[in-house]
Amino acid sequence: MKTYLGITLLMCWFAVNIQAQSLLPPSCYMRLEGFKDQQSKIILHLVKVNDSLYGDYNAGELSGKINAKGKFWLKSWPGETEVDIKGQFKDNKHLSITWENTATKEKKLSFELAEKYPEGSIPFKVYFETAVRKIAPDPKSPQASVKLSLLVPEITENHLPGIDSLSRILIKSFSQPSGDQGNQESAETMLAAVKKDFLDNYISSNEAMYKEMPGESFGWELLKYIHIIYNDDFKLTFYLVNYEFTGGAHGLETQVFSSVDMKTGKQLTLNDLFKSGYESKLTILLTGKLHQMLKLPASGKLTESGYFVDEIKPNDNFYVKGQGIGFLYNHYEIAPYSFGATDIFLTREELKGLLK
Repeated sequence: MKTYLGITLLMCWFAVNIQAQSLLPPSCYMRLEGFKDQQSKIILHLVKVNDSLYGDYNAGELSGKINAKGKFWLKSWPGETEVDIKGQFKDNKHLSITWENTATKEKKLSFELAEKYPEGSIPFKVYFETAVRKIAPDPKSPQASVKLSLLVPEITENHLPGIDSLSRILIKSFSQPSGDQGNQESAETMLAAVKKDFLDNYISSNEAMYKEMPGESFGWELLKYIHIIYNDDFKLTFYLVNYEFTGGAHGLETQVFSSVDMKTGKQLTLNDLFKSGYESKLTILLTGKLHQMLKLPASGKLTESGYFVDEIKPNDNFYVKGQGIGFLYNHYEIAPYSFGATDIFLTREELKGLLK
């Protein structure tokens, strides 16, 4: 009797564990939405890769972990609003979370999010690749590591007209700045080409030197991740995070943004968004907004605070969201590496009169 009961309990545990693991596929993208309170709507673009999570919501970037039973945690990235999220997936489309701002010590909020794709939004498929290559057979040998996450829209029966064009844009953007790999036909071949290019370059650049100086460190690392930050109203905005370390004092991270009109498949430019002659007025707005962010007087010079320039001109690295348009200036573009990237966001109200 005891043996039978033990087997029964074991089978029940096994069935529950299998069900928990099947809540979500190994890799997936989810567009989740809900209300943090009566006024604050949250839209979270969440990507799962095995037991890791990363994503973006209204005010920043998040990363964390998820276990086999659908329990997870997410934290904001350094420099973002300090958010700490803990939650549980109820099924593959619904989750409950506890939301805490650790900087302001506000009261924790508990609410639910659900996966939704309103008209003008699209689902995505996640392609993930990881690899490690050692420079020598020695177990303690330095190595190069690669982690790649590429999102490509799912083709459905009633997909939007711009889907095919968006797929090509995503795959081509993922190849940069690695030459002409943007001509690869599929996500799988693109990931394989990027991985091979980096690992082959690692061996050819370091193998001979390592044989001469085996005690030195020759580790390399490549991280490439696609993030979705806006997926509504027939507009899609994404960015590619590219972190590369090939020796030296530190690696270099860049973020490259793109916005696409999903009705036409056209990649948006500033000329598509702004009225003619916008450049000088937009420069004034961007410069003034950075002064506000740094709490500098209007008469002060940015160069006196360490920036390379006193005027912030619009660049092509912009992103479109429902609330407005942001401009991202990567390391060394307008300031030293120690300043990090500079993100300047202008609301639609601030841009009033300039937008088409």
